[in-house]
Amino acid sequence: MKRPLKLIGLFKQAIDNLKIMRYLWRDYRNGQYRTLPVKAIAAMGLLLVYILNPFDLVADFVPLWGQLDDFGVLMICLYLLDRETTQYQLWRTNRYSSPDEESKIVR
Repeated sequence: MKRPLKLIGLFKQAIDNLKIMRYLWRDYRNGQYRTLPVKAIAAMGLLLVYILNPFDLVADFVPLWGQLDDFGVLMICLYLLDRETTQYQLWRTNRYSSPDEESKIVR
């Protein structure tokens, strides 16, 4: 019974990390957050290219398996970027530590 709950937790964490990555990329593009390593930028770019690319390890028209390989690549990239999203959250928390700006903190 614990295994399905663990998978649900991992899925929720993946969704949260995708949301954080959106804010991270926006702040990086605007020049506000500059501590993003090249490997993190490369991982985000490769993830985007892989998911949008019509040529996959397993074709997307194969039921279930076609989507699972995309999901697997997504999970691997999110795992690799987990440290970066954590550092970004700390940076953002310190940056918006005043009560007026607290609503902008990514959770």
